[in-house]
Amino acid sequence: MRLFHCDDCGHHMRLGGTRCGKCYTPKRAVQQPTALAGLTLALLAAVLVGLVLMLMRHAGI
Repeated sequence: MRLFHCDDCGHHMRLGGTRCGKCYTPKRAVQQPTALAGLTLALLAAVLVGLVLMLMRHAGI
């Protein structure tokens, strides 16, 4: 699955790795796997907190 492209050479890059597979230019920070994992975890945590708050409000706690 290739979501991103290299700004320098236009190569379509995979999610893994920190450099372009064609020209080896470093990826932007938001394209690196650790940043994507962090954003995903933050989103999941926000959804979980929202669900818990909604259930607490519905239960009258």
